[in-house]
Amino acid sequence: MLGARPFGLQEVPNLPGHQGHLLGHQGHLLGLQGHLLGHQCHLLRHQGHLLWHQGHLLWHQGHQGHLLGQQDHLLGHQGHLLGHQGHLLGHQGHLLGHQGHLPGHQGHLPGHQGHLLGHQGHLLVHQGHLLGHQGHLLGHQGHLFGHQGHLLGHQGHLLGHQGHLLGHQGHLLGHQGHLLGHQGHLPGHQGHLPGHQGHLLGHQGHLLVHQGHLLGHQGHLLGHQGHLLGHQGHLLGHQGHLLGHQGHLLGHQGHLLGHQGHLLGHQGHLLGHQGHLSGHQGH
Repeated sequence: MLGARPFGLQEVPNLPGHQGHLLGHQGHLLGLQGHLLGHQCHLLRHQGHLLWHQGHLLWHQGHQGHLLGQQDHLLGHQGHLLGHQGHLLGHQGHLLGHQGHLPGHQGHLPGHQGHLLGHQGHLLVHQGHLLGHQGHLLGHQGHLFGHQGHLLGHQGHLLGHQGHLLGHQGHLLGHQGHLLGHQGHLPGHQGHLPGHQGHLLGHQGHLLVHQGHLLGHQGHLLGHQGHLLGHQGHLLGHQGHLLGHQGHLLGHQGHLLGHQGHLLGHQGHLLGHQGHLSGHQGH
């Protein structure tokens, strides 16, 4: 019993070994902080890419306004053509009134009907062009919808990166708690209370890690939903372009109908001149 050491000295651990272990944890902590700085730089680069996409979206919205202006201009032309059609219908009624007086005017009537058919063909042309522009406008709206979906995807990815950064911060907090626990154990188990506090801080850090991972998974899910929305928008854009091509095809058919009407008008005028000639011969 005389050779026994005091009670406090029996529980003192190997201090140099614990200090080296503590230095290793501190070095690991510095490495994690450097990794966190790299993730923050990556997040800044994604934010810059998001700003570029937002500027591109604003340009497309301006182009959409220009297309709406062209659509209003085409509607004005359509109203003007409808006015001409009403004027021609008035002339047709006037000619029907004079039909019983001069036989020559009966020959002019098919010519005017042919011209009316030609103007109706031109109206059909303008309606086809209007349908084509509406299809192109629908295509641009679909592309804008796609860009908005891609922006939503990038925002979801940014949310995922923020969740991962929160997880890394939780890991750093956990390592700091463990280091505090080791520091509490070094004075010979006399500081049990700081050690328990450090372990509690470490568990809180791990809980923050799990919350960060959950937020990251939610962000990735939002990103996938945004990409799906972008693909649907691109599909809508292609359908709009297809509708535009169908409208242009209808316009070409209207042009063909207009030329046929003009040909019929010339034939009617020829018939009218022949009727006038017959009238003069009758006189």
